[in-house]
Amino acid sequence: MKRIVRMLLMTLFLVPLFPFFLFRSHGNIKYRLSGRTIIICNHYSNFDPFFIQMKFFRTRIRFVALKIPKHKIHLRVITWLFDCIYVDPDKVDLAFYKSAIKSLNQNQVMCIFPEGVVNPRKYGFFDFKQSYLRLAKKTNSTVLPMYLYPVLKPFKRSKLYIGQVIDIANDDRDYEVINYEVLSRLMDYQASLE
Repeated sequence: MKRIVRMLLMTLFLVPLFPFFLFRSHGNIKYRLSGRTIIICNHYSNFDPFFIQMKFFRTRIRFVALKIPKHKIHLRVITWLFDCIYVDPDKVDLAFYKSAIKSLNQNQVMCIFPEGVVNPRKYGFFDFKQSYLRLAKKTNSTVLPMYLYPVLKPFKRSKLYIGQVIDIANDDRDYEVINYEVLSRLMDYQASLE
């Protein structure tokens, strides 16, 4: 029942606003998203989840979101629509890790914005947090790096670059090295779209 309500609400939201959510895919555009995958993407707007979910509309994606104050109703509605997993950025959030591990072990797909916050400059990247690497190792999940440049103007196409999947489970390098490689790939994707 909850899923049907979410689909109806998303449809009611997206249909009148579809001119703002047009995008063009680049890179690994024929990739079929499957379970036990963590999507890693930059974060330039609060509407980034809509673009990612629209690209992979046949697959349920659980997005990771920061815990939101109760007075920010519009953000709480959006996070409810996407059945988000909440994380508290101010501490080691064991509830988040348990929920994320459970979802991935149930063969679900998760999307994490490793910068942790929206980058209002709409260029470059903030430092990537490494929690997605720990989750990928613990659950034997693959990582799909993506770069998104949302335009959010009517009938102007945003850009979405889908990268090549990275198998973290069999990678024995230090997390910092792997994290830098993922960030470097996103920088390459960004440069290729300019």
